[in-house]
Amino acid sequence: MRLIQISSRIGLVFGLLALPSFLLAAQDANTNANVEAEINEDTTRQAGIEHYSLREKSDVVGRMRTVKARKDDTLIDIGRRYGIGYEEMRRANPEVSVWLPGEGTEIVIPTRFILPPGPREGVVVNVAEMRLYYYPPVKQGETPEVETYPVSVGRMDWKTPLGETTITAKAKDPAWYPPASVIKEHAEDGRPLGRVVPPGPDNPLGRHVLRLNIPSYLIHGTNRPEGSGCG
Repeated sequence: MRLIQISSRIGLVFGLLALPSFLLAAQDANTNANVEAEINEDTTRQAGIEHYSLREKSDVVGRMRTVKARKDDTLIDIGRRYGIGYEEMRRANPEVSVWLPGEGTEIVIPTRFILPPGPREGVVVNVAEMRLYYYPPVKQGETPEVETYPVSVGRMDWKTPLGETTITAKAKDPAWYPPASVIKEHAEDGRPLGRVVPPGPDNPLGRHVLRLNIPSYLIHGTNRPEGSGCG
């Protein structure tokens, strides 16, 4: 697994990567009956999960697309259907209201990606892009693919190490043990926080967590999926 930063953008460092839990568990995606499946020659999409076939000598996957906003849509809602984060949607639609695009408004979905440099294997997190790329193992005769998901970045003062690491464990419905600094901040703000936050809607780790061999750093779900892809 590699954590890289290949953009000129500054300050996109984080302590915890927040990956929506419905993207970490494909079985959860099947419960969303409001999102249609779309299949074409480039990608198979179901409930925000993007699978792109890898082609030789090409660093670009996917294609730009446009959709019409529904009456009650927000830009965040539309982005979640297509696995696109808040910042990506906002930059692609600078003239559109985030909270009320308006029924029938044409929305650009930026589902065209430049793959990070380096080996196309395992998990690659481009910190600056706020996007995770996963290259599943390929069996003989299969076409290589890449899956990509938006991730959130945390506070500016939480520095993220760049380099290579490994996933050491994974868990479903994890408890959260907030660090002493976070407990102290909550107490000072009048929002007391216990030493253990059990699984549930108040747990910021969401439904799934991947533990790394870097102490105190995780890839995890979130209880606020609308914040995915936010800096």
